[in-house]
Amino acid sequence: MALALQTSNPCMFSLWFYLVFSVSLHLAPSPTDMKNSSVGVLFVLGLTIICCVLLELYNLDLLYWIKQKLDIIAGFYLVSIVICLIAGGIILLTSGLIHAIQRKKERYIED
Repeated sequence: MALALQTSNPCMFSLWFYLVFSVSLHLAPSPTDMKNSSVGVLFVLGLTIICCVLLELYNLDLLYWIKQKLDIIAGFYLVSIVICLIAGGIILLTSGLIHAIQRKKERYIED
Protein backbone atom coordinates (compact mmCIF):
# COMPACT_ATOMS: atom_id res chain seq x y z
CA MET A 1 0.00 0.00 0.00
CA ALA A 2 2.79 2.43 0.89
CA LEU A 3 4.52 1.86 -2.44
CA ALA A 4 1.32 2.45 -4.37
CA LEU A 5 0.68 5.67 -2.42
CA GLN A 6 4.26 6.81 -2.88
CA THR A 7 4.25 6.38 -6.64
CA SER A 8 0.72 7.67 -7.27
CA ASN A 9 0.53 10.71 -4.99
CA PRO A 10 3.41 12.01 -2.82
CA CYS A 11 1.05 14.07 -0.63
CA MET A 12 -1.06 11.04 0.23
CA PHE A 13 2.10 9.06 1.01
CA SER A 14 3.28 11.81 3.37
CA LEU A 15 -0.09 11.80 5.13
CA TRP A 16 -0.08 8.00 5.36
CA PHE A 17 3.49 7.98 6.72
CA TYR A 18 2.63 10.64 9.31
CA LEU A 19 -0.44 8.72 10.49
CA VAL A 20 1.42 5.42 10.73
CA PHE A 21 4.28 7.07 12.61
CA SER A 22 1.91 8.87 15.02
CA VAL A 23 -0.10 5.77 15.82
CA SER A 24 2.99 3.62 16.33
CA LEU A 25 4.51 6.19 18.72
CA HIS A 26 1.34 6.27 20.79
CA LEU A 27 1.30 2.48 21.01
CA ALA A 28 4.91 2.25 22.20
CA PRO A 29 5.24 1.51 25.93
CA SER A 30 6.60 4.28 28.14
CA PRO A 31 9.57 3.79 30.51
CA THR A 32 7.11 3.54 33.43
CA ASP A 33 5.27 0.74 31.63
CA MET A 34 8.53 -1.11 31.07
CA LYS A 35 9.54 -0.71 34.74
CA ASN A 36 6.20 -1.95 36.04
CA SER A 37 6.09 -4.90 33.67
CA SER A 38 9.15 -6.56 35.20
CA VAL A 39 7.02 -8.20 37.92
CA GLY A 40 4.66 -9.67 35.33
CA VAL A 41 7.51 -10.95 33.16
CA LEU A 42 9.18 -12.61 36.14
CA PHE A 43 5.85 -14.18 37.19
CA VAL A 44 5.21 -15.64 33.72
CA LEU A 45 8.81 -16.88 33.49
CA GLY A 46 8.59 -18.49 36.93
CA LEU A 47 5.23 -20.08 36.14
CA THR A 48 6.64 -21.48 32.88
CA ILE A 49 9.64 -22.99 34.67
CA ILE A 50 7.43 -24.54 37.36
CA CYS A 51 5.10 -26.03 34.72
CA CYS A 52 8.04 -27.47 32.76
CA VAL A 53 9.53 -29.04 35.88
CA LEU A 54 6.17 -30.55 36.93
CA LEU A 55 5.55 -31.90 33.45
CA GLU A 56 8.99 -33.45 33.39
CA LEU A 57 8.57 -34.97 36.88
CA TYR A 58 5.18 -36.51 36.19
CA ASN A 59 5.93 -37.33 32.54
CA LEU A 60 2.68 -35.81 31.28
CA ASP A 61 1.99 -35.61 27.58
CA LEU A 62 0.69 -32.05 27.63
CA LEU A 63 1.27 -31.34 23.95
CA TYR A 64 -1.03 -34.19 22.92
CA TRP A 65 -3.76 -32.88 25.23
CA ILE A 66 -3.35 -29.32 23.88
CA LYS A 67 -3.48 -30.63 20.29
CA GLN A 68 -6.77 -32.42 21.01
CA LYS A 69 -8.30 -29.26 22.47
CA LEU A 70 -7.04 -27.12 19.59
CA ASP A 71 -8.50 -29.55 17.07
CA ILE A 72 -11.91 -29.16 18.71
CA ILE A 73 -11.58 -25.36 18.77
CA ALA A 74 -10.43 -25.33 15.13
CA GLY A 75 -13.50 -27.35 14.17
CA PHE A 76 -15.84 -24.88 15.86
CA TYR A 77 -13.93 -22.00 14.25
CA LEU A 78 -14.26 -23.55 10.81
CA VAL A 79 -18.00 -24.10 11.27
CA SER A 80 -18.43 -20.48 12.40
CA ILE A 81 -16.54 -19.24 9.33
CA VAL A 82 -18.80 -21.29 7.05
CA ILE A 83 -21.91 -19.97 8.81
CA CYS A 84 -20.64 -16.38 8.48
CA LEU A 85 -19.92 -16.89 4.78
CA ILE A 86 -23.40 -18.31 4.19
CA ALA A 87 -25.02 -15.46 6.15
CA GLY A 88 -22.93 -12.91 4.26
CA GLY A 89 -23.98 -14.44 0.95
CA ILE A 90 -27.63 -14.34 1.94
CA ILE A 91 -27.32 -10.71 3.03
CA LEU A 92 -25.52 -9.81 -0.20
CA LEU A 93 -28.16 -11.50 -2.34
CA THR A 94 -30.99 -9.91 -0.37
CA SER A 95 -29.52 -6.43 -0.63
CA GLY A 96 -28.89 -6.96 -4.36
CA LEU A 97 -32.48 -8.02 -4.90
CA ILE A 98 -33.81 -5.07 -2.91
CA HIS A 99 -31.61 -2.70 -4.91
CA ALA A 100 -32.77 -4.23 -8.20
CA ILE A 101 -36.42 -3.97 -7.18
CA GLN A 102 -35.96 -0.33 -6.16
CA ARG A 103 -34.29 0.50 -9.49
CA LYS A 104 -37.10 -1.21 -11.40
CA LYS A 105 -39.66 0.66 -9.33
CA GLU A 106 -37.90 3.99 -10.03
CA ARG A 107 -37.83 3.22 -13.77
CA TYR A 108 -41.51 2.27 -13.69
CA ILE A 109 -42.40 5.54 -11.94
CA GLU A 110 -40.35 7.58 -14.46
CA ASP A 111 -42.18 5.98 -17.41
